[in-house]
Amino acid sequence: MVPWHVPCGGVCYGDGNLAFIENDWHTALLPVYLKAYYRDQGLMQYARSVLVIHNIAHQGRGPVDDFFFVDLPEHHKDLFKFHIGGDHFNIFAAGLKTADRVVTVSHGYAWELKTSEGGWGLHGIINENDWKLGHYGYTNYSLETLSSGKAKCKAALQKELGLPIHEDVPKGIDLIAKAIPWLMSQDVQLVRGWVGFSVKMAHRITAGADILLMPSRFEPCGLNQLYAMNYGTVPVVHAVGGLRDTVQPFDPFNESGLGWTFDSAD
Repeated sequence: MVPWHVPCGGVCYGDGNLAFIENDWHTALLPVYLKAYYRDQGLMQYARSVLVIHNIAHQGRGPVDDFFFVDLPEHHKDLFKFHIGGDHFNIFAAGLKTADRVVTVSHGYAWELKTSEGGWGLHGIINENDWKLGHYGYTNYSLETLSSGKAKCKAALQKELGLPIHEDVPKGIDLIAKAIPWLMSQDVQLVRGWVGFSVKMAHRITAGADILLMPSRFEPCGLNQLYAMNYGTVPVVHAVGGLRDTVQPFDPFNESGLGWTFDSAD
């Protein structure tokens, strides 16, 4: 009875054109309950459910006997059965079977999910970003003042992090560039030191940087590349999932594009 007691913009539950949005397996039981306890009983016939897939790798799996914890009639048990990887209880599987619509967070991710083993008519909707610059940066700048504004942000960032404030810092990054392929083949781990997380500092680093490297092996959508483009920072990304959809490769002939992409990765 909870749906009738939660305010939803004045829409009368059960009678209005109501849509429930579920995100990943954590809320994928909602369309199952909507079917079992409402629609099958002649209630909420006009309500619809949309299940959004952010990351199909996490599915809410468990032993088959976990079905008895969801308080559903026995004949709904088959909805939760998923045989890939051995018989098990799968919340995501039940949500996918009962939702009215299934969407992903990008067109590319929907394409990647359409395999020969199964595709559910998925549609990609790009995750969006608030394109207004926030109050986190050292200074605001526009496309017209990008060069001077980013230089000010970089200088302020260098000062805050205790780095020398001049363009030609002799740290010799160029000297190790050729050694990187060999280094990565030596089964090494990259460790960076940072204590805690600061939204303000994250924005300031993005604003002060020239290039964002985002070599994700898979990325349902991704947000950092959106933040980077918002600050005029050039994204260099692996063309997978939402990165393929959101970063238009630079075309030197037409002088168009938003960043650089690469397709192959071992």
